[in-house]
Amino acid sequence: MHTVKVDHGIRTVVDVDNGFKINRVSYLRFALSKLPRALKYVWPTYSVALWKTKATVSEWARFAWDIVCGALGVIPKVFADDARTDRCCVYIDTDIDFAVKAYGYAPKDVIAVGNPDLIRFGLSSNMIGSCLTQPLALRLDVMYVDAALISTGFVFKSEDEFIQHIIDTRDQLTQQGKHLLFKPHPGHSGTGILSALATAGVEICTNEDFVSRLQRCCACIVEPSSMAVFSALMGMPLFLANYGKLNEQRFGEVLTSYPRARLLGDVRDFSSLIAAEQADCDAEQTMHWIDQNAGPLPAEEMPERVANVVLGLISENNRSELN
Repeated sequence: MHTVKVDHGIRTVVDVDNGFKINRVSYLRFALSKLPRALKYVWPTYSVALWKTKATVSEWARFAWDIVCGALGVIPKVFADDARTDRCCVYIDTDIDFAVKAYGYAPKDVIAVGNPDLIRFGLSSNMIGSCLTQPLALRLDVMYVDAALISTGFVFKSEDEFIQHIIDTRDQLTQQGKHLLFKPHPGHSGTGILSALATAGVEICTNEDFVSRLQRCCACIVEPSSMAVFSALMGMPLFLANYGKLNEQRFGEVLTSYPRARLLGDVRDFSSLIAAEQADCDAEQTMHWIDQNAGPLPAEEMPERVANVVLGLISENNRSELN
């Protein structure tokens, strides 16, 4: 039996060495919510698999250690050997090195297949780098790209604290003549966060409106999210949220290397920072970054590339059986 892992996002938007700042109260709540499923399905399934495959003592110990790490919110820098599949599909080349280091893949077994976000939100070829030729600083709208940190117990201790963070951001931008649009992560589904923000007068940007509204923005304030890369591919200025409760948040290489990215340590500095960024914008350097981080194009062929990885693995297996 052979397996292929397809990543669900861009890993290097996060600082893979430091990760996210855990809020202990929030993370405990998150971990406890996962306990019933773990007890009923996950741990018994793994235990049976280890038993049937005559796992070694060290493999049982790693299983126990992973449970402890999960309970404490510790993300290992190197994953267990049995987490490694035969092939790994990542969105972009930048993530290949992470997969090699974290999972122990040979570089030839990690394949960049493209970014499906470009398909999902319809980023056409004429939109790539389109913001580089436009005077954005005078536009009123600012998009906040959310990563649902509260949903997994990171940074914020409660939904109310996160809601207040967004309201404060909105208010401080309003004082500078800007209008906040909040692009939520799907992780907020089933919570009361979006309704509370709407009641407070924060405008929510839907998936359907995302690209059209983004094209009318002056910049994005972003948490570590794959959607931040989507915005960068348009050449949009990115302000990496590093203020308030996010003041210890670290961002990964793919975002910090973006030429139009700036750390935002205080929302009150937004207007002066965007004016300075507009003056310093290097379109050629930004297009080079876009070329390096767009992933294989056209994005619409991403499913076909994944299928080719699977077919190649099957073909390789058939050849080995014949030999």
